[in-house]
Amino acid sequence: MLNPKNEKTPIEQRKTARRRRKRHDHNKTEGTTPMGNREHRETVLLLVRMLVTIFLCEAAIMALLYVLPLKSGWHIVADPVLLAVLSTPLLYWLLVRPIRRSLEQRNSATEALQQSEQRYRSFVQSFQGIFYLGCLDFVPVFFHGKVKEITGYTEDEFTAGKPRWDQIIHPDDFAAISETVEKMRTIAGHATEWEYRILRKDKQVRWVYELVHNVCDDSGKPSLVQGAIYDITERKQIEEDLRKHREHLEELVLARTTELTEANKQLLEEIERRKELERDILRIVEQERQRIGQELHDSIGQQLTGIGFMMEVLGGKLADKSLTEEAPYAEKINTRVSRAVELARHLAKGLHPIDLDGNGLAFALKELAANTEQLFGVSCTFQCDKAVSVNGGSVAINLYRIAQEAITNAVKHGKAKNIRIELVSKDNGLRLTVENDGSEFPAGETRGGGMGLKIMRCRAEIVDGSFDIRKGTGEGSIVTCVFPNKENP
Repeated sequence: MLNPKNEKTPIEQRKTARRRRKRHDHNKTEGTTPMGNREHRETVLLLVRMLVTIFLCEAAIMALLYVLPLKSGWHIVADPVLLAVLSTPLLYWLLVRPIRRSLEQRNSATEALQQSEQRYRSFVQSFQGIFYLGCLDFVPVFFHGKVKEITGYTEDEFTAGKPRWDQIIHPDDFAAISETVEKMRTIAGHATEWEYRILRKDKQVRWVYELVHNVCDDSGKPSLVQGAIYDITERKQIEEDLRKHREHLEELVLARTTELTEANKQLLEEIERRKELERDILRIVEQERQRIGQELHDSIGQQLTGIGFMMEVLGGKLADKSLTEEAPYAEKINTRVSRAVELARHLAKGLHPIDLDGNGLAFALKELAANTEQLFGVSCTFQCDKAVSVNGGSVAINLYRIAQEAITNAVKHGKAKNIRIELVSKDNGLRLTVENDGSEFPAGETRGGGMGLKIMRCRAEIVDGSFDIRKGTGEGSIVTCVFPNKENP
């Protein structure tokens, strides 16, 4: 409830409230409710009607007895007892029956009123808030419920205006509530609800919820206000505790998120360091392979070529001296040396592929397929849908090594007889596939695997690609590496 500004002085307001309170208490004491007033008026009207009817009945009987002559010519002397006997039926039909019916109706209405008052009294006793009725100046006519429990003040103190309801509203909440008061005074049927704080008599702060609306008179203008007030302090305390717990939880989540973010950052840095270390190791290994291949090609290969040339000269000299038995041995040695030279050349190319930059990867894979057929005696084919350009020698050499390792595993472990190498464009990248018809990889080895699989996965990660090994359509296995190559035309 709010007590806004009005034209009456505080003294006049208190006098008006006392008069209304006295009328209300008198009505409760005497039982003169609007229905009771109407019954009182009806009872008075019945009594007047009874008296008038008695008077008229007796006047009519007297006229019959004294005025009307009988056929015999004599007159009957009026007797009060006779008059009463003769008027009894008429009085019953005209007076007693209506009074009896009126009394029955009144008893029924009184019983209904008592039941209504009993329900009202039960509602008041069990109501856990405050309900009120007041004028537009918000001075209460009645103010019932848990008034003392919620405010610390009594009902009489409020109805006497000591204090007014607006005087116990918390100052910080008063301004927001006062904005809707004018609407309550001027707009018919206006209703509103709000939550605010009040100051109890013992200066404790309580939260209340108020639901209020105005009541209009016959002309449609607001004349009264009525509403209910509930104590929601416990609910507000729970909400406040939940808010604090939520804030505390958010702080913990934020702190934990910060820790996890930092740990994740350190983990990513560690992963990047390990990847860099792996790149360095593989780069060193590749350099060593290139060095060994170069040595095979330039040193051992040259020496074997020289030995072969010398064996040819030796064979010619033996033939000139007619040493027919020794000449075939020299020719056989020369043949074996030639094979050794060819093998050294193939090993050198495997250790140091020629020109893997640009379009050289496709050419190197084609030579790898041919060398595989020659070295291992199996069928190995290479397919490329078009000229594929690989950006960067590092990407090309790692893909070449993946294909090389997949072929080695297929021949040594899978006992494959047919191998197919495929290099195709895929979206913004390339896909390298090595498929064989040998034995499939055991389930455990495809995930953990030996050193060969780990090296292939590591090489795929270095080129920011994905590595997968799965069972083939028939027999054998399929090794796939998909890697980005965005600048590929």
